[in-house]
Amino acid sequence: MSTSFWGDSGGFLDELDGDYGDGADGQTQGELNYGRDGLILLIDATKPMFQVNKIGESPFKMCLKCAKNILMGKAISSDNDLIGILFFGTEKGKNANDFKNIYVFQDLELPDAKRIKDLESLMEDIDDGAFEDSFGHNQSFSMSDVLWACSSIFANCNFKLGNRRVMLFTNTDDPHELNQELKRRALRKAKDLSDLGIFIDLMHMEQPGKKFDGRKFYKDVVFCDEDEDVGDLPDPSEKFEELLSRVQGKDYKKRAITRLPFKLAQEFEFGVAVYALCRSASRPSYVKIDSRTNEEVKTVTKLICEDTGQELMPTDIKFSQDFGGEKVTFEKNEVHDMKRFGDPGLHLLGFKSKSFMKSYYYVKPGLFLYPDETILGGSRTVFAALLKRCLAKNVVPICVYIPRLYSIPRIVALVPQKEKYDDHGYQVKPSGFNLKFLPFSDDIRKLKVEEAPKATNEQIDKAKEILTKLKFEFSSESFENPILQRFFRTLEALALDKDDIEETVDTTAPNTEIMEKKAGAIMKEFNDMIFPAGYDANSGKRKASTNQGAAQKKPKIELSDIDIEKEAQNNRLSQLTVPILKEFCQSKKIKPASAKKADLITAIMTHFQL
Repeated sequence: MSTSFWGDSGGFLDELDGDYGDGADGQTQGELNYGRDGLILLIDATKPMFQVNKIGESPFKMCLKCAKNILMGKAISSDNDLIGILFFGTEKGKNANDFKNIYVFQDLELPDAKRIKDLESLMEDIDDGAFEDSFGHNQSFSMSDVLWACSSIFANCNFKLGNRRVMLFTNTDDPHELNQELKRRALRKAKDLSDLGIFIDLMHMEQPGKKFDGRKFYKDVVFCDEDEDVGDLPDPSEKFEELLSRVQGKDYKKRAITRLPFKLAQEFEFGVAVYALCRSASRPSYVKIDSRTNEEVKTVTKLICEDTGQELMPTDIKFSQDFGGEKVTFEKNEVHDMKRFGDPGLHLLGFKSKSFMKSYYYVKPGLFLYPDETILGGSRTVFAALLKRCLAKNVVPICVYIPRLYSIPRIVALVPQKEKYDDHGYQVKPSGFNLKFLPFSDDIRKLKVEEAPKATNEQIDKAKEILTKLKFEFSSESFENPILQRFFRTLEALALDKDDIEETVDTTAPNTEIMEKKAGAIMKEFNDMIFPAGYDANSGKRKASTNQGAAQKKPKIELSDIDIEKEAQNNRLSQLTVPILKEFCQSKKIKPASAKKADLITAIMTHFQL
């Protein structure tokens, strides 16, 4: 039985019911190598790919849009990775092996602005119908030669690649339906690529009026490191958004934070890999460059002895601690030994009911556990058995987690998670354990809340009615950071020489029109119930009366009305506000140590030599 651990189909819980080995092939199934990634986008350029679908767009153009999206994403987040684009089924040929009907549009190189512009020009040629003149179409290609060309591109790469993948885009389920010899050659070549560690991901699309059947050809051609059962493919992509989502899911680097032994007992352990599934996005870090050459500047730090002025070597550095009136000196290795609390790994303490987990136990973002055959063969079997029993018993394992040699131990709970699919048969959640960090006893404190007015039952019921009307299915993927989106769109416009910056839509802003349409009348009733007449909801205070007896606003004091020097001589600067002190420092070009009031007063007193 061939099943999936992280792919699009099959769950490894099923492996307990099947017969398979101890994971001799685990190195290809679970190992994620570090280093540069090499990715070839292999796009079918035959005539069926240019048929316009229901939404008025051809599958070939959808593939090019996905390729552009990948290039732009790599240029921002993984600019050291290499990407190549290859067309097959063209009339013209261009490749190092002189194979017919195979055209290397872009070699395996680093992503840059020029390659993105070339893709944009090609998409314009498709709209103008110029693709056939430039490349042409021909069904007489050999899939064996296509895979061979991909293998040659990887072999001729000048960089050391840790990961080599091919994304195959097509809407034809059997390209060699009438030629069994070409089909057998393709199967042999696909097996050769798999043996070399080159894995193929199938991104299939739908032809109008024809169902894509993966069993005809691609079941035996497509090999991937997740060991998917390609016979049970998800539904073909019909829209660009669906295709892009699957491409991004495959392109995302599933790199383990660490790989550890999971110790169930004194003499029994298995291997797991730890992943971070979600992290907040941020701007790329700044790079220091030379103002004359515009080249990156490397920072070198050296420790100098104050007494002799000589450079200190690592062996010359000691650590000390005051104890009993004396300095106790430690060597570097002694300090490391004091910080060592045990060997890295997960150590099982016991099991708790799933109801033990409370929402307020949140300490920091959790992690995800997955079996790893590279540490110990048979880890998949033990991991699957543990997960299956935890789901059946509705319990969570409690463990001690030490990620690295000198890390502080943390108590964690492993919440089991079952595999989940969407309506199209695409995996949205993998099987595994969610690692949740548990708080220590002194992290949980009871807060003293001051007495405050309580809502009445009518007000509570009205609030519940509003929430029911405005309820929607939340997904973090539906919301983007508008500041980051604006930053990257500006960066994109500069790199691609665009005159206009694409408008950024703030998805975090509430849609007041829809809210008003769904619950406008109810919200007005709620406001009338909560806020009394004359209440200003923006300031939280009653609106000021407009009659003659109302309190007048205190006039603002200007810097010109104050003699700062006289106030300093009489030691009355502390009675002035911080904005006035700041304004005076700016006018006299005085530079205080900080913006604090005490530092501002000290700087002014020094200025007047008082």
